[in-house]
Amino acid sequence: MFNIKLFSDLVPNSNILKLLIFSLLITFSAERGLFTFFLHENNYTISQISFIQICFSMSLFFFEIPTGYFADRFGRLSSLYIGAILKTISLLGQYFFINSFIVETIFFILGALALSFISGSVTSIIYQDLKDNSKEYLFGGIFSLLQFFCSLSLGLSMIIANSILKNYNWFGVYFITSVVTLSSIFFILKIKIKINNHLNSENNFEIKDIIKELIFILPKSLPFSIIYAAMTPYFLYSSILFNSQGFDKGFSSAIVGFIEIAGAIFTLIILYRLKRISYKYSYIFVSIISFFMFFNFIYNPIIAIIAFLIANSTVLLIDVLYHNYINDEIRDDRIRTSVLSAVSFLDMLCISIGFYIYGLLAMKFNPMQTMSYLSIFPLISAIILFLIRIKKQ
Repeated sequence: MFNIKLFSDLVPNSNILKLLIFSLLITFSAERGLFTFFLHENNYTISQISFIQICFSMSLFFFEIPTGYFADRFGRLSSLYIGAILKTISLLGQYFFINSFIVETIFFILGALALSFISGSVTSIIYQDLKDNSKEYLFGGIFSLLQFFCSLSLGLSMIIANSILKNYNWFGVYFITSVVTLSSIFFILKIKIKINNHLNSENNFEIKDIIKELIFILPKSLPFSIIYAAMTPYFLYSSILFNSQGFDKGFSSAIVGFIEIAGAIFTLIILYRLKRISYKYSYIFVSIISFFMFFNFIYNPIIAIIAFLIANSTVLLIDVLYHNYINDEIRDDRIRTSVLSAVSFLDMLCISIGFYIYGLLAMKFNPMQTMSYLSIFPLISAIILFLIRIKKQ
C-alpha cells in the first residue's frame, strides 16, 4: 500500500528529479510505433519481423541478470550511461544496416542489451535514495510519476513520429530519437548516491545471496510476469492492428501514443482518488484486461481503440502495484538491482513466449483474431492471483 502525495512531495530532492528527466528522454522512441512499417517497406516478411522480435526478447531474457549484477557490483549510474550509449548505437545501426537481415537483427539485440543495462537501475536508485532518507513510503507515488513521465515521452514520440517521417523521412525518425537518447546522459552526470560504489567490503555480496533472494521473490512475481506475455505484443503490434482496421500507419502510431498518455493520466488520477490501494486486488484488474482482449475478433475500429485504451490503462495501474509490491518485498538492498533484473528476466521469458505464440498465430489468423487468442495469458494470471488470495485468507 502507499499514499499519493503532491508533486513537490514526490520529488523530494534533485536526484529523483534528474532521474525522472533521464527516464523521460531515454524513453523517447519515435520509431516505436513505426518500426514494423519500416521493416515491411524494406521487404521484411512477417516471419522475419517476428524472428527479430523473438531475438530481441530472448536477448533481454539472457542479458537481464548479468547486467543487474554489473549494476550492483560496479555502479547503477554506470549502467545507465552504458545503456544510453548502446541504445543510441542500436538505433543508428537499425537504420543504416536495414538491407541486411542478419546485421539488423544484431542491432536489435544490441538494443536489448542497452535496455537491460537500464532496467532496474533507475528504480533501484530511487528506492535506495528514499530509504536512505526514511521516505520509502513515497516509492509507489514516485513510481507512478516515473511511469507517467515515460508514458508521456513514449506517447508524444509516437504522436509526432508521423510528422517527423513526412518531413525528414526514416532517417529523421531514427536520428532524432538517437540524439534525444544520448542527451539523457547529461542529466545524471552529477547524481550522487550512497550505494553507487559496491567495491568496498561493506557492500560486497556473493552469488548465493542473490540466489537466496530470488527463491523468495520470483514466485511472487510470476503471476504478474504472465500478463506481459499478452500485453507486450498487444502494445507493440497495436499499430498494425489499427492499420488492419483501415487507419493509415501514421494515424495508427498516433492512436497508440495518445492511448499511452491517457493511460498514464488515468493511473495518476485513480491512485490519487483512492489514496491507498493493495496489490491483492490485482486479479480483478487482470480479469478486465483478459475480457477486453478476448473480444478483439468482433470489434469495429472504434471499439477496438476503446478496448485497447482500457486494457493499456489497466496494465499501467497493475504495473505500479507490481513494482511497489516487489520493491517492498526485497530484503537485501545490496542486490536490489540484481533482483529486479531477475524479475525482468522472468518478464522477458514470458514475453518471449508471447511473441513466439503471436508469430505462430499471425501466420494463420488476422491481427484482431491473434490478439483474442493472447487473452489466455491475463486469464491465467488472474486465476493464479485469485487462488493466492484465497489461500492467504
